[in-house]
Amino acid sequence: MKNTFYIICILFLMLSCKTETKEDVYTLCDNQMYLLAPNKDLPTFDFDLNINPKEHIQVLKDSFKLDDLCDLPIIFNNHFNNRKIEVQSIAMCRMYSCSRSTTTIELNADNQMLFELELKNADSIAIIIEKRFPFQFNKSNIIQISSSFGLSKPIINNVIYNISEGYLNALEHISKEKNAKSICDLSQQEIIKLKEDYPIVIELGNIINEILYEKRIQEMINSTYFEEE
Repeated sequence: MKNTFYIICILFLMLSCKTETKEDVYTLCDNQMYLLAPNKDLPTFDFDLNINPKEHIQVLKDSFKLDDLCDLPIIFNNHFNNRKIEVQSIAMCRMYSCSRSTTTIELNADNQMLFELELKNADSIAIIIEKRFPFQFNKSNIIQISSSFGLSKPIINNVIYNISEGYLNALEHISKEKNAKSICDLSQQEIIKLKEDYPIVIELGNIINEILYEKRIQEMINSTYFEEE
């Protein structure tokens, strides 16, 4: 009898865990998927964004057939947790934009998060985005994520996932207010208009910084070479 009781308890726990997983990863409707990744023709990668971005940069160079990623909008879809999310990097090596504003998220080695220089819990990012979107002084709604290497937990992909969650929740409120309909019930024209009026840009600061670093090193090498001649 005791063995039977233990077996029933184990089966119950296993079923409970499966139920939680289904709740955590839910299926998006077509309109929600469009809002997160509107361009299906973009290359899709499943980068682990917590590691050194050097290998990602090489993959991007090969994919876009470029030797230099400077001053170009490198845009692609990143796949994580059954969700495609459009991300980008624009390393301003030679160009300079004084009017460009961004909302910054910085993660340190202890997984502490600074959201616009305010110390926040990394798990609260979805709620923060939902409440603050669209951003008051950032009309293009650009979010740049940077981190130190050696994070105690691999959380950058989770942060991007939660940004997308907060973005969808914010647009759900906006859609109901402006269209009196849920996102999933919008027509094709309505969802395109919603995306045009309320875009979001997620920039990968680590990749940008690595491109800038490689450019500076190469310039120093070239300068030393010409001086020796």
